[in-house]
Amino acid sequence: HASLAAGTYVMMYFFCGLPLSGLLQDAEMFTGQQQRYHQMNLMGKCMNPVKLSGSAMDEDEYLNEPGSHGRKVKVQTYWMMLLMVACYYDDIEVAARCAENSWQMRTNIDGPNFYMPAYLMFMSLVSSDAWFATKQRKFKKQARKHHKELEKWVNKGAMNTQHKFYLLLAEEEAAKEGSKLELVKVRYDEAISMARQSRFVQDVALANERAGKYFMKRGDVEKAFQYLRRATVLYSEWGARGKLNHMKKKYFAHLEPMLPSGSSSGVGGDGDGKNNPTDRSEGGSKGSSVYGMALRGSRPTLPSAGRPAPSLEESVL
Repeated sequence: HASLAAGTYVMMYFFCGLPLSGLLQDAEMFTGQQQRYHQMNLMGKCMNPVKLSGSAMDEDEYLNEPGSHGRKVKVQTYWMMLLMVACYYDDIEVAARCAENSWQMRTNIDGPNFYMPAYLMFMSLVSSDAWFATKQRKFKKQARKHHKELEKWVNKGAMNTQHKFYLLLAEEEAAKEGSKLELVKVRYDEAISMARQSRFVQDVALANERAGKYFMKRGDVEKAFQYLRRATVLYSEWGARGKLNHMKKKYFAHLEPMLPSGSSSGVGGDGDGKNNPTDRSEGGSKGSSVYGMALRGSRPTLPSAGRPAPSLEESVL
């Protein structure tokens, strides 16, 4: 029971978007090294960000270890977490493999589990990415299927799933042939606003990044830069320094030469905390967020039912 409670605590902490550094400390204290793998990858503490091997665990040994039904659940959870890490690092091949493996074992996680909405969101995002990359219709159908599954959670009143659902609406709009830039922007901004209201900092960051990637593909450099810059601020707040390094190499190395003179991404160093944008809050105390998210290291207060969504200006400045 103690092991189950500790493992559940670690996963809930992660999905709530609380600072990864605190999660790493708690995971080590409560559950030893087995529960630390995906957090360490996002924090840039692994040589290969999409392989869960290193000081915390050995991926091959973990997957090949024989065991009971409980072992199968842990392996399925492994595929689910690696799916999310691969999605964060834009490795479509690994993400698609994880999606297939985890979906084959989905009977182990079906039901009202707290991580199902996040799992369905990432399953849909991975399918969307595969659709863009291959143009195979099966991936488009899969993305829609997972979106519909997530919609069931929204219809049952699960408030903390709404922003995930709206992010997938934005992705569907972006995937349409001849989609209008302004309408796609509205859809992404709605998802960002809802995620910000619910204080899921990692999902606000993800929605900004997905919007930035879309506008980058469409050749709108200024909009891409704005969204991706916001994403770096929020990933920094979350403590995902490995993700910051990835974004610097993947996006800003290409965007900065195309920006007007005097513009800069502000993504400095190698993710070691230097030039940390969260230290430049507007009128706030040190460590407060530029975009109004929770203070670093604090437990966010979730909004009460019926609270109106923040305005677009509040959400994306």
